[in-house]
Amino acid sequence: MPNAYGLVPFFLAVLMAAPAFAEDGLGRFGAWKALRVVEKKQTVCYMVAHPIEKPEPKKPVKTGKAKPALPREAYVMVTFRPGENLAPVFSYGAGVILKEGSEALLLNLNKEKFSLFTSGEGAWARASATDQAIVKMMQKGGAMAVVAVSAKGGKLADKFDLKGAAEAYKKIAGACGIP
Repeated sequence: MPNAYGLVPFFLAVLMAAPAFAEDGLGRFGAWKALRVVEKKQTVCYMVAHPIEKPEPKKPVKTGKAKPALPREAYVMVTFRPGENLAPVFSYGAGVILKEGSEALLLNLNKEKFSLFTSGEGAWARASATDQAIVKMMQKGGAMAVVAVSAKGGKLADKFDLKGAAEAYKKIAGACGIP
């Protein structure tokens, strides 16, 4: 599975770093940005959001010349890759390496819970049916949180606003020709 998802963080970084891509995006819907990219002659569509509150870096414990920690760049994303029959795929990017073999937990205000497997800085659903259930939950609005454990043992909890998620999803589905 990591092969199917391994390039997602790379493409997100390219999209976020290159203003030309953002300008060619499909629009902003509440907390969500919808994007379409042509990659090796195949269309890929994304919707992405960042946490409601920017994750705070941990303060260095040691005194002296310790370098301050950089802020994490966490995000959640739904991706369509029609050419690879991967639609929709939910992913979480923690912005730090996650504990090997750990599970992340996605939950919402209605107490719906989804377990995600972790690899590197990301977390994904194990099955397409779970991806679809997550997307259905996201379209209802409200908020959701992803809770995970970093490789260093710290608890991560990122909260995401779902306002605009349904509209962003419709936009990327239409842009990728998904009914």
